[in-house]
Amino acid sequence: MDSERNERTKNHRLKYIQSLIIQFDEVMCDGNLIGSPKLIAERIEKLYWECRDKHLRKHMNNPAGSIDHHKIASLLEYCIMGSCLIRLKKHEGIDISEKNDEIIRLNARFALFSAISVLHDWCMQSNKFDITELSKLDEGAFFREHTSLLCKASHEIESFPLFSNSATLYFAERYCIAVSR
Repeated sequence: MDSERNERTKNHRLKYIQSLIIQFDEVMCDGNLIGSPKLIAERIEKLYWECRDKHLRKHMNNPAGSIDHHKIASLLEYCIMGSCLIRLKKHEGIDISEKNDEIIRLNARFALFSAISVLHDWCMQSNKFDITELSKLDEGAFFREHTSLLCKASHEIESFPLFSNSATLYFAERYCIAVSR
């Protein structure tokens, strides 16, 4: 039963990441992403499960318990920035191991897009708030600063502030809940 649940969870996460890549391509990149969303999602998802146990579970009060959505969003950002697999057509021919500033910034935008999507999906299921409130926060300062943090973190991925980043996402969500009331 437990292995069946784990497989369902992994399959769900893989499809979710793939849908994020497709949405990001349509909304933010005008269909200019290169690579198969499925293959990119598989690589990010594989890294996600490895890092979940290595970086999150061992530091939790209840390692067997469920992981809250802020930590899931933070871990997803970590995996996206660690792999930097999102590329545009104009990046064709650049080796996948190369990360220039433009590629890092593109992946930071995708990482933030993904984290906000995780928060949005969870909060919409709970009828808590509308994520668009975040864009009103200091005229987009949250998005600019968080993207900058992600860009900087990509150069030092092993010291990525997983838990402090999770707390930042938590407070951003709390802000949205407060202003929507």
